[in-house]
Amino acid sequence: MNAVSRILMVGIVVVIIVVAGVTYWYLSQTPTQATRIKISGAGSTFMAYFVQKAAYEYAQKYPVDIDYAPIGSGAGIQQFLAGTVDFGGSDAPLSTQQWQQAGDALHIPVIIGGVVIIYNIPDLPPNTHLNFTGQVLADIYLGKITKWNDPALVSLNSELKNINQPIIVVHRSDGSGTTYIFTQYLSLVSQEFAQKVGYGVSVNWPAPNKIGGKGNEGVAAQVKNNPYSIGYVEFTYAVKNNLLYGYLENPSTGEFVEPTVKTIAKTADYVSLSLPSGDKDWSSISIVKSFLELAKTNKNLSGAYPIVSFAYIIMHKELSKVPNMTKEKAKALVDFLKWLVTDAQQYAEPLYYVPLPQSVRNLDLQTLSMVTFNGSNL
Repeated sequence: MNAVSRILMVGIVVVIIVVAGVTYWYLSQTPTQATRIKISGAGSTFMAYFVQKAAYEYAQKYPVDIDYAPIGSGAGIQQFLAGTVDFGGSDAPLSTQQWQQAGDALHIPVIIGGVVIIYNIPDLPPNTHLNFTGQVLADIYLGKITKWNDPALVSLNSELKNINQPIIVVHRSDGSGTTYIFTQYLSLVSQEFAQKVGYGVSVNWPAPNKIGGKGNEGVAAQVKNNPYSIGYVEFTYAVKNNLLYGYLENPSTGEFVEPTVKTIAKTADYVSLSLPSGDKDWSSISIVKSFLELAKTNKNLSGAYPIVSFAYIIMHKELSKVPNMTKEKAKALVDFLKWLVTDAQQYAEPLYYVPLPQSVRNLDLQTLSMVTFNGSNL
């Protein structure tokens, strides 16, 4: 090999070494699975489709992985208070006692949805949508109406007159924000239900012929697998599982309203809620209660579906209180939540939720601006 060839060979080797070094440096600067920030949340199954879709899309844009476990609002609140997750998810606001226990809890509404009545009656023609009043639903869940051909049901749905079958009542077996919303509605329309059962994330159901299901998906599965059953789920779960759902009486107009994104949004639009600052007690906030109160005096609230609620992210104002929290992770969580209540709202309607009104988005951004880590703003 002559001198020129040797020089060329050495040059090629040098180039290879330089390229390899640059490539290694570049890869070391590119976010990998090992360098991605991990954030954990748990709670509401009501909003799980939305939060998980948003988390997936966010992970495509940024080196942040949001692990959201849909374990029910009750368990989500417990894990938030215990400090085992970075944030909780709930359709029920914290009670005053829970809010005081947390010390600095923030409520961040992230979505609006509806609770719908699902049923499985194989005798009926396909796509038969039954009508329900609040009182009839309360009597079913009280165990006072036990058959599908009960006169109270037949008066609303003539097609049920020959369905001489016992009603199987399906309810949530876990602590549930969906149960909180549904039982609050039943308590407001039925004094007997309010006195005998009341409302909360867990209640004692008096109906004798009953089955429990874990999560919204569990209730949907129980109704799907048990003929002559009835249950309550967030609207998305009815659509995703191809389950029939009922039309519900609007107490303002007396019309029976189909649950849709539009009719759920109308309810939220009719109600002029005066929302507190995100760091205050939200225990009294209820779209259901506000709508039913308004309907007593305003008889022009047409096209509104009555059982509607916010779903909330619940987090600490001072994030250093959360075990294993770092400043980098705290900032990543706040940035994700800012995106969740703004840009990510585009994913709401395709999943049968209602996007937040601009006023609520603005309130959320004000709340998130309060968040600190070791006293410093993020």
